[in-house]
Amino acid sequence: MTADKRWVGVVYGVLVVLTVGALAFTSGTVHEILSPRVAAAGAAALAFVKAWLVAMDFMELRGTALRRWAGAWFLVVGLLCIVLILR
Repeated sequence: MTADKRWVGVVYGVLVVLTVGALAFTSGTVHEILSPRVAAAGAAALAFVKAWLVAMDFMELRGTALRRWAGAWFLVVGLLCIVLILR
């Protein structure tokens, strides 16, 4: 097994864990601990991390000149979304 295939497997595993974490934000237990706005902001943050991972590794932006622009875009749009959710 090559290092690239191992890395894709690791990223896929991280995506699965983040998906389960995002699902936890929708459960009633989390809403007893966190306010709905904070839970929605947490789920949005996880969604943007997942989108960044997909863009970098499955759309093969990692190692290209677009990597920095895409990373900056995800950061700016993600932060704006979280600010709007928490507002």
